Amino acid sequence: MASLFDKAAAFARSPKAQQAVNQAVTKGKQFAAKPENKQKIDKAVAKGKEFAAKPENKQKIEQVRKKLTGKDRPTGA
Repeated sequence: MASLFDKAAAFARSPKAQQAVNQAVTKGKQFAAKPENKQKIDKAVAKGKEFAAKPENKQKIEQVRKKLTGKDRPTGA
């Protein structure tokens, strides 16, 4: 019996899944191309950068990253 992962992988390779991905990409591009949405995206990016730049948030982000990866930050990053 095929595992759930095998079934998911088979679906991901199917034409139906490829069509769904292509539709989502097309809609995402259309959304991002609208000037009002570009503004919203730029605002969100700026807020994210501002959040990540604060020392207390940098520490929280680093703790979560370590927890998820189980590794210290590589040198040069």
